[in-house]
Amino acid sequence: MRTETTLIQGNQACYSVNGVIITNTIAAGSADRYAPYNSIGIIRPSFNHRNEDVYPFLKAILLDGNPFVIDSVDLPQQLKHPCLYQGSFLNKYLECRPTIQPEE
Repeated sequence: MRTETTLIQGNQACYSVNGVIITNTIAAGSADRYAPYNSIGIIRPSFNHRNEDVYPFLKAILLDGNPFVIDSVDLPQQLKHPCLYQGSFLNKYLECRPTIQPEE
């Protein structure tokens, strides 16, 4: 699930099958430097999200030894394999793009 984009940045959140927000590990969402969609849900024409958010994530999973096949280099939207390993590169990525914890 993505936040409604009102500015340049965006966030993603992932939930378990029981509807509980996932707040750690690679299964959690992360902060985006550039949201891929504008405030009315239309994809932004720039490549900022791809270059600043998607490619660094893909490089991290590759460097951690995960299988790496994507559907499109120009507009990657789907990985063809699950991420099996969360190593130092993914941890570093998530340090820079932490999951935003919900307020209690």
